[in-house]
Amino acid sequence: MTPEPLVDVSTVLDVPAGDLAALTGVPLPRVSPNLWSTAAGLAELIRDARHLTASRLQQVSDTAESMLR
Repeated sequence: MTPEPLVDVSTVLDVPAGDLAALTGVPLPRVSPNLWSTAAGLAELIRDARHLTASRLQQVSDTAESMLR
């Protein structure tokens, strides 16, 4: 892994980027990632999630949480 995707991966895993950097030995990027592209990606994810049923959204949440363990 390179420093640039480290911040994105830390966001997906809900782990602070500094902690993930320390655990993986990958340094944090020298410059903050482009927040506009990150915000656009997050907005798209939220928009797509709105179309899921409550049951399906719970399955996605449970799967994501199990990946953190």
